[in-house]
Amino acid sequence: MSLGVATGVGSLLALPVLLLNLPHLLALDLEAWGAVAYLVLFGTLLPFALFLQGVRLVPAREATLLAMLEPVAGAIFAWPLAGEPLRPEALLGGGLILLGVVLNRR
Repeated sequence: MSLGVATGVGSLLALPVLLLNLPHLLALDLEAWGAVAYLVLFGTLLPFALFLQGVRLVPAREATLLAMLEPVAGAIFAWPLAGEPLRPEALLGGGLILLGVVLNRR
């Protein structure tokens, strides 16, 4: 319930920005609208639906440990996909996160 209220309030607060940019939005071509639809579907709706399904199915402790792995996975995927370097600080931080997950699982 609170998630729905928060989403609704966020949408209402974003409405003035949408209305101010409406002429620019209407001027987009079909390819740009396809990109917007792709981002909305695969970047927002599908991940959010999967998240909500996971909240129902995965116990809280396991979900917390999985969530802790997100920044590590993000850095690892950003390295080959975006050419983001794995600096020593990132490796140390990732190692500490992994150590925390391992210690928490014991």
